[in-house]
This record gives sequence, structure tokens and C-alpha cells, in this order.
Amino acid sequence: RTLNAGHQLYLVWCGLGFVAVLNGVVQFDLPLVPGLLFAARPVQYLLVGLALSGAVRARRDWLLFAGTALALILVSVGFDLVSSPGAGGAIDRIGSSYGGPFELACVAGGLAFASLREHRLVGLAAAFFLAVFFSASRITVAVVLVLALWLAVRGLIRRPQLLFAAAAVLAAGVVVAPLLGAAGVFATTVDRFAQTGLRDEIAVSAQVADDLTPPATHAQVETGTILDVKRALPVDPELDRSAMLRFTRWRLLLDRQDDTVASTLLGLGPGAGSQAVDGYYVRLLIETGWLGLTAYLAFLAALFRWAWRRDRTALLYLVVLAVSAVFV
Repeated sequence: RTLNAGHQLYLVWCGLGFVAVLNGVVQFDLPLVPGLLFAARPVQYLLVGLALSGAVRARRDWLLFAGTALALILVSVGFDLVSSPGAGGAIDRIGSSYGGPFELACVAGGLAFASLREHRLVGLAAAFFLAVFFSASRITVAVVLVLALWLAVRGLIRRPQLLFAAAAVLAAGVVVAPLLGAAGVFATTVDRFAQTGLRDEIAVSAQVADDLTPPATHAQVETGTILDVKRALPVDPELDRSAMLRFTRWRLLLDRQDDTVASTLLGLGPGAGSQAVDGYYVRLLIETGWLGLTAYLAFLAALFRWAWRRDRTALLYLVVLAVSAVFV
């Protein structure tokens, strides 16, 4: 009853994605499991959309949709972790598995907030937060933790009788966290936070970008903004390489835009930002210009206005999405 004709058509489209994966396995010897996990992502987005939009009203159905999405997320993250044991993080594993689950971490944050509407779902919410943390996406982890803390404080102010439960959860966390830390479960994420030094990384990236020539054509983008940048960046264990890759690529890609009115307003077109810009707003500015970026920000503002009036849970999810998009 929840799925209308549009949802059903969407699922047919998702099914074609799975068919494409199987074709790649048979015809081109591509890996099966990473392809299937990647093809499952649109299905997860549908489940999340239904769970957050109010289309799923019964608690049993909500648990079914949200629980299925969570299961797919945890399988994806788990596969990413075990497919390259000993790797330095999700960034280093890209290419060896289905890719870093950053967007899925954002999705998990949204569902976690939806779970918090009912205290009996706190275990499900905790599992979502765990998926976010395992993603090793620092920007997403940071905003989810900040919003979760704000939600917890607000909940305690409104319902002080939950103070005992909050104290019990905190005590359990104090006991469990060191055990997980000793086992190295959170080592990747914690190490990435400790490594962050944005001021030095921005300075190094600017110097590297000045020494490189911005790609002149779409065909040169992949080489000029990915391979050349990787070769040119210094290897410094105290600086985060993924951040420097972003900053250097952004500088080179933005330098591609000349001073003509057309490229400034309309951008350079789809694909001009390469396959991995790792910054959604930068990509929009490069590929669709100031008009495209302004249109998207207006659309995002409309979503925020709708969420503020109709569903504050969706508002928190949009905050996670908007902030994560800075580096994702």
C-alpha cells in the first residue's frame, strides 16, 4: 500500500541497475559483490525517503523499511572494511571495494534522527550512528554527533525523567568504548580526526596547484585533477592526503573557468568536474555555473522551509546532508 506507481517505476529502474551489474560480471569480468552493493544504493535511498517522508506510518512498517536500509548499509560498510584488511581508511580502499560509504552515512544519520522520535527505537538509532562512525567520513561524523548531542540535551530538558536512562547509556558507553578502542574498531576514524590540520593542508594544496597547469579540456580533467595531483602532493604523515587532494583539485577545476559570462553563469557542462570532485557545491559551480548553484541552494532552502513547518526530524537530516555535501 505504501508504494505508488512512481515508487514501482523507480524499483524497475533499480532492477535494471542490477541487470547491468550482472552483464558487467559476465562480459567484462567485473567483481560481483561490490557491483551489487553499489547497485543497491538507489534502493536504500527509496527506503529512506519513504521512512522520512511520512509515507510509512505504521511502526511495524517503519521498522521494516528502516531496518532493511540499515542492514544494507551495514553489509556495505562491513564489506568495505574486510575487503582490504590493513588499509589506512575508506579513502585508501576506494577502488578495491564498492567505495567509501559516505552518502550512506548521511542516510544513516537521517534515519537515526527519525528513530529518536520514539525511545523504544533507541537501539536502532545507535546502530545507525555506528554505521556513520564506521564510514570514517569526518565531516559527516562530526555533524551527526553534534546534532545527536543537541537532540539528547533537548530531550532531557523536555523529559527530565529520562535522565536516569541517559546516565545508564553514558555509563555503558564509558565501559564499552575503551574495549572497542583497544580492539582497533574505531582506529581508522579516530586517526583521521587526529590527522586533520586544515590550515597547513590548504597552504600546501595552494602551492601544489600553482605549480600545475589546469586541464584545458574535459578529456584532460581526469589526468590533470586526479593522477597529476596525486603525484605532485608531498607524502607527509602529519597531513591528511584526502583533504589536500580535494583542495588542490578544487583550485585546478575552478581555474578552468575563464572570465566569459557564459562559463561563469552556466558553467562548463556535465563531466567538467571529473568523476570525483569530493565537494558537491564546487561541482555544481564548475559544471552548472552560478545559475545552477543558486538554483540548487534555492531548492535546498525550500526543503528546509518545508521541513521546519512539517517535520523537524527531516530538518535534522537535511542539515547532515547540506553539511556533508561540503566534502562529499
